[in-house]
Amino acid sequence: MSKELLKEKEVALSDGRIVKVRKPKLRDIRIHFSEPNLEERQIAIVGTLAQMTVDELDALDYDDFILLKDTAESFLSSTGAVA
Repeated sequence: MSKELLKEKEVALSDGRIVKVRKPKLRDIRIHFSEPNLEERQIAIVGTLAQMTVDELDALDYDDFILLKDTAESFLSSTGAVA
């Protein structure tokens, strides 16, 4: 299957959990890109695409958050957008 056809990607966290990060919809971009603070925008987008709350993200090891953020950004990079 080509990379462009993927609708979601699985990320293995350090605690063994597998989190699915879905491909963003236009509504995700429209909602979150109005946030002017880059860090808050990244957290909001990752939370939405990974279906995790801010509290759940806050409880992650930073390395795990970066894995999720990089996965979300991999969907956005083809559009020129940055999470």
